Amino acid sequence: MRKIGIVGLGKVGMEYAYALINSDIKFNELILISKNRKSLESKALDLNHALLSLDKNVKIKTGEYNELTDADIVCITAGVSQNIVKESRDDDLDECNKIFEDIIPNVYNSGFKGIYIIASNPLDVMCRICLKYAKCNPTKIIGTGTLLDTNRLLSILGEKYNKSMFDIHGYVLGEHGSTSFVNWTSLNINVPNNERDEINDKVRRIGLEIVDELGFTAYGVSSALLKITKCIEEDKRELLPVSTYLKDYDIFISTPSVIGKNGVYENNKVTFDEVEKLEFEKSVNKIKKKIKEMNSKKLF
Repeated sequence: MRKIGIVGLGKVGMEYAYALINSDIKFNELILISKNRKSLESKALDLNHALLSLDKNVKIKTGEYNELTDADIVCITAGVSQNIVKESRDDDLDECNKIFEDIIPNVYNSGFKGIYIIASNPLDVMCRICLKYAKCNPTKIIGTGTLLDTNRLLSILGEKYNKSMFDIHGYVLGEHGSTSFVNWTSLNINVPNNERDEINDKVRRIGLEIVDELGFTAYGVSSALLKITKCIEEDKRELLPVSTYLKDYDIFISTPSVIGKNGVYENNKVTFDEVEKLEFEKSVNKIKKKIKEMNSKKLF
């Protein structure tokens, strides 16, 4: 891997950039793009000043979209500030669409042929908007999806049942939002039926609770971005609960997906019980409804 671009250098973008230079991911150049050029230059300097202590020999620079032509990955973290979105990740969707309407055509017009990684909310809808403007094979677009939600689930279960979260396996799937659900069928530990609703609700709410207290979340999602990047760089073909394109529904939604250097190799590798099938359809319908609403406003 030679070059990575990041568009949007708020808290998530900066944490991802810092995680990259702290990682063993091999790349030569990091291109930073943001509307606030003065702030961006200071952020680039700050990151550059960390390189010597981290023993990381990479070029970090503020850039323009035309410099993404030969990038391997472009990560989009730009969006509406999290502290504005109190009750739902779907708020301010019109504004989010305007942001992507500006960003993605500029990336596309650069001649970029690599992989898009999306971290902007509402995540699944933004991935579909990216596809509209990027005009690429949908296997080249990966949203962080419910990877972070899954990490939260495993942390919650580890604490609740006094187990190491590293020994627990399972997924949160569906929308990255209020209709996400625990895929209990995939869990390798037994969770009593009477405790499942409480755990599901906690997983759905915990991110918004962090935002209410801090005004943002950044470390969890930036580490999810790093995980996806590492899968691509090492062609790990690891099964991750990320947002990828399902042709039958014409939407992006999180299912267990095989991720590697060419993007998405396979997805929807999942077993549902009857209840989980209904939960998945709820997520599908919510995402499709949002896209339909945008179509009615001629925003999509």
